[in-house]
Amino acid sequence: MSLQDLVKSSPKDSKVKTNFASSMQSVDGAIAALPETQRSKPGFALQVINELLDSANSEDHAAIADGKITAPIEYQDSRGFVFYANDLYKGISSQVAQADPEVHKVIDTSFTKKR
Repeated sequence: MSLQDLVKSSPKDSKVKTNFASSMQSVDGAIAALPETQRSKPGFALQVINELLDSANSEDHAAIADGKITAPIEYQDSRGFVFYANDLYKGISSQVAQADPEVHKVIDTSFTKKR
């Protein structure tokens, strides 16, 4: 049973916490497999951010119908992608601001704008 299925069917099951921790460990391991020099390059981080935001957009489309949230899990996925993309941007924002202040302003405004 996937973590998502477990959360839907038995959210208080002790396996949720264990499976979540295992999933996060896998994600952290995948991130750590990339050299820090690559992860900290603005061009690379911006590509990752772009993909995260594309995924968030897809999840939003799946979550919202007639202006209402009809699939809460998809909406939560979308929000998670946006939050993580924002965190990634914070790590490179000073480099982007120095290289191209206008681009930084647009990106920063987009992350802080209320939906």
